Amino acid sequence: MKEFRVAVLDSRKEDLENTCAVLEEIAKGQEIRMKVFKTRDAEDLLYELEEKRYDFYILDIGPGERGGMDGFAAAEEIRKRDRQVPIVFLAHSAKGAIRGYDVDAHHYLLKSDYREKLAKIVRKLYGRWKEASGRMVLKTFRGGWEAVMREEICYVQAEGRQCRVCLKERDFYIGRNLRSLKEELGEDFCYVRKNCLINVRNVKGRQGDVLLMENGDMVAVSRNYKKDLHFM
Repeated sequence: MKEFRVAVLDSRKEDLENTCAVLEEIAKGQEIRMKVFKTRDAEDLLYELEEKRYDFYILDIGPGERGGMDGFAAAEEIRKRDRQVPIVFLAHSAKGAIRGYDVDAHHYLLKSDYREKLAKIVRKLYGRWKEASGRMVLKTFRGGWEAVMREEICYVQAEGRQCRVCLKERDFYIGRNLRSLKEELGEDFCYVRKNCLINVRNVKGRQGDVLLMENGDMVAVSRNYKKDLHFM
């Protein structure tokens, strides 16, 4: 199962643990399957990068636990390997903010007030990551995870407190509401009933008020949503 991989560098143990705790809260609240690598030394991070790649870096600007290179120097080394990966700096003051431009940092956040800002950044970056990876990672109703391509989804139907995700060859349930899911699914999905979203690319045909989906299911269209079926 593919995970959103985050690397955190901070020489101060308390700050490092606080940032990781914030990330854990964000991952739980936004249902993100996230894996975090944490270290107090930049050299350890760079050694890790010899074999692994991360999707997002959070770097404290100070020197490492054993001295040596600071967060800015670590960012320069990261940029030699990846010119596009998002980097966010954390600091206790705004003194070094201008240096963030030298390595194309996405944000420079103050540790005194960064929780909400970091949550918004993670939400945005995770959305881009999922789009770039061509798949959605959904938490199932039973607590597991499913990674699916959007094109595999035929329709999603709300059933009580859960939603049934119907793929071309199988179904599974998630603990999400349709409104939040619609934003994530994109323009190819539209409502045919208050409790049902279909993928317009997986409609094989139409018989009156019923749509034939690629998985063989028949999906009824509510009178209130007929006008939205402009693709037929």
